[in-house]
Amino acid sequence: PNLLPGSSLYLRLSNVARSADWLAASYSNQNNPSGFYTDSAAESNDDTNPPTLQSSVPSDDATAVVSNSDIVLTFNEGVYAQSGKNITIKKTSGDTTFEQIPATDARVIVDGVTVTINPTAEFDYSTEYYVLIDAGAFEDAAENAYAGISSTTELSFTTGSNQWYNVAWTNRIRITVPSSQVDSD
Repeated sequence: PNLLPGSSLYLRLSNVARSADWLAASYSNQNNPSGFYTDSAAESNDDTNPPTLQSSVPSDDATAVVSNSDIVLTFNEGVYAQSGKNITIKKTSGDTTFEQIPATDARVIVDGVTVTINPTAEFDYSTEYYVLIDAGAFEDAAENAYAGISSTTELSFTTGSNQWYNVAWTNRIRITVPSSQVDSD
């Protein structure tokens, strides 16, 4: 580049993904050096706290979960999927694998703090499942690894039954069909 006499070029490289706040601070610093400021949280590489799971849908021990549900995980901070790590959905009965999905698969959508897992098949009715996540399947921007889920009881849920009718028949109405409208077959 063409530099003015007495000026210098400053280049910062990082192997860590930076937040929008950090980028905004850096841009502002470049365009207004006299107003130079540092966002200490954005500038700091002292983040040693791994991401933690804040909530899930379905929640742990949920019942009557719809058979075509996605599994949505919400973390305390933005995460990124890591290759070579899996999310495994298992049936509690018989401890059989329902589906194993690589964390970087297209069926795992990572959007900031939210991870949506979209299984290929629908869940069986009236069945209990649990979710396992390999340690390190997700990392934050400072490359701190999520501990994962290794317990069969940390995130489990049961699907609803295939009842197309209301058991109590509370929503029933009387329908009368004239016999002339009924075919004898």
